[in-house]
Amino acid sequence: MSYWVMAGAFIAFGFIILLLMASTARTERIKKEAKEKTQEITRNVKLLAKSEEKYRCLIENIQDEYLIYSYDAEGIYTYISPSVASILGYVQEEFLTHYSIHMSSSDINEQAKTAITDTLSGQPPSSYEMEINAKSGEMHTFDVHESPIYDENGQTVVAVEGIAHDITASKKARQALEKLSLAIKHSPNAVVITDREGNIEYVNPKFTTITGYSAKEAIGKWPDITSSEDTDPEIYKELWQTLLSGLEWRGELHNRKKNGDLYWAQEVITPMLDESDNVTHFVVTQEDITEAHRINEKRSYQASHDLLTGLMNRNEFEARLGRAISSSKRDLTEHALCFLDLDQFKIVNDTCGHVAGDELLRQIGSLMSANVRSRDTLARLGGDEFALLMEHCGIEQAHQACEQVIELFENFRFHWEEHVFTIGISIGLSIIDQYIADNAEAMNNADSACYEAKNNGRNQIKVHTDHHARLQERRGDIQWSSEISNALDEGRFLLYAQPILGIGENSSKIGYEVLLRMKMTDGRIVPPGAFLPAAERYNSATRIDRWVVNHTLHWMSRHADELEHIDSMSINLSGQSLDDEAMTMYIIKEFERDKIPAQKINFEITETAAIANLRDATIFINTLKEFGCRFALDDFGSGLSSFAYLKNLNVDTLKIDGMFIKDMLSDSLDYEMVKSINGIGHVMGLETVAEFVESEEILEKLKEIGVNFVQGYSIGKPIPIDEILKKANKLN
Repeated sequence: MSYWVMAGAFIAFGFIILLLMASTARTERIKKEAKEKTQEITRNVKLLAKSEEKYRCLIENIQDEYLIYSYDAEGIYTYISPSVASILGYVQEEFLTHYSIHMSSSDINEQAKTAITDTLSGQPPSSYEMEINAKSGEMHTFDVHESPIYDENGQTVVAVEGIAHDITASKKARQALEKLSLAIKHSPNAVVITDREGNIEYVNPKFTTITGYSAKEAIGKWPDITSSEDTDPEIYKELWQTLLSGLEWRGELHNRKKNGDLYWAQEVITPMLDESDNVTHFVVTQEDITEAHRINEKRSYQASHDLLTGLMNRNEFEARLGRAISSSKRDLTEHALCFLDLDQFKIVNDTCGHVAGDELLRQIGSLMSANVRSRDTLARLGGDEFALLMEHCGIEQAHQACEQVIELFENFRFHWEEHVFTIGISIGLSIIDQYIADNAEAMNNADSACYEAKNNGRNQIKVHTDHHARLQERRGDIQWSSEISNALDEGRFLLYAQPILGIGENSSKIGYEVLLRMKMTDGRIVPPGAFLPAAERYNSATRIDRWVVNHTLHWMSRHADELEHIDSMSINLSGQSLDDEAMTMYIIKEFERDKIPAQKINFEITETAAIANLRDATIFINTLKEFGCRFALDDFGSGLSSFAYLKNLNVDTLKIDGMFIKDMLSDSLDYEMVKSINGIGHVMGLETVAEFVESEEILEKLKEIGVNFVQGYSIGKPIPIDEILKKANKLN
């Protein structure tokens, strides 16, 4: 073999060796790269699995308000998150199997179907609302956001994934808020919202309609843009004090519109509070009541004025007369009352007719009203009768005024067509002082004096003079009134007590009625019948009641340990105390001061006083019963409507009027009355007490009837209250 052949073979072999080595190295590199790729893929798969696990865990743990779901290209749900159980009450499989029957037929769901079709057709992701019935039957509304999933080519939608937010509660709240907003916007009343400082933040259209101020003109301003100078500044002061304390204010304000017109507004201002009860805003509702005010003023005028003459009418006059009489009793002042009767009025009516008569009355009304004091009250009582009340006017001054009226009529001529008439007037004058009992007596006095003036020739004045005996009686009352005041100041009132014993099932119970006596300066002891009528007439009864309540409770407090055996202490109250709100508070404070068990106190009020002050009596009784006090209706049966009013009074006991008890053995009617009152009382769950029990025979008959308690001389006479303690000590 030649050298060149061998050399060539050797080179070829070496080249093959090099190729084999290069191939081996590349294979190793490829293996290494493959291994690294495999490891990277494995890591990525693990990360993806972990991420998917976290994502699925997140979805699986969503419970409140949100649903995660998916459906395929046919619109069939393939997945729903477990939160479907907490939101709609279904387990996942239950919902996926029967989801179509949970969809209600509604406009919202029809729109939802269209949105789903659009998503499946590849249109951009959309959001919409859907309604689904919960397992409980309740309809839920969802806000749905979803996205399509495409195939490998990114061309065809193969599924849809979405998230649905349960907005049922928020939608209801929003709808309610929208309704509220519309209600405020279309409210028939003006609505204003201000901040805490009173700056207007909102007004509704009705505010503009009423006031003339637009929202732009009002916002940022104070509500005083509508206030007028006619409203008392104290009202605004009280208004702000009420509001800043967190309370609602109600009242009427006289406001001014943008054009200057005045109007009346019924306003309700309510503070808005935050979670810490701090005032943040105020809501004002304002109703224009101008027309109602005008109508009320007209009605008020018509109710108090004579429509023909424009003078006061009888009702208003009698109300003012009553106030004058009360002031005479209270302040010992004098007033004058005149009764005026035209003398030739019938002639005018008969000659010229009623139209002329009406015109005459109008002219006379104007004539007299222009010539009396502005503070006097002139009224037409009816027909051709007038009355004049001159307050704080003595008899001499009143007589001079009446003489001026006579002179006015002497110079007055009434012209009607071709006729001219001279009109006279007869005047009866009487004085109102502390001796006058009431309106009827005052009017009778003036009327009788006027009658006398007519009988004596007309066109003159007659003054009423009181009967001597009546005057003496009233002067006696005045003396007693003075004596009462002195006795209270000097401590000359005394407390007595009379026992009230239980019979039958109540035989173990004993109570006492607290009675009052007055010690005269000469040492005599006088019963209440001598001075209480004067106290009632001259408004001293409440002062006496306070004295009795104070001294009785204080006495009971001092001797509490010795009075354990006593079931109750009865204290009498006058009718004047029932309508005195201050008396109620006084009694409550006395209870708090002396710490007396209120259940031992039994207040006695007479039937006639309770009926005369029914509303006040009801409030008085109910207020003190809350403290545990008991109430007895005294002298029951003396009124004409006893049973009719009984159901309206929250009393515990009926004290049968003694006028039925004392003759019940000899008078069958009295006996039946006692039985009837006792029976009615028991039907109503009340206890009964018989007064004036003055014999054993009456006592036995009362036991037979079933009366619960008895009181009278045969049971025990009134004794000084301290003697109760001696009896208590004997029992112990």
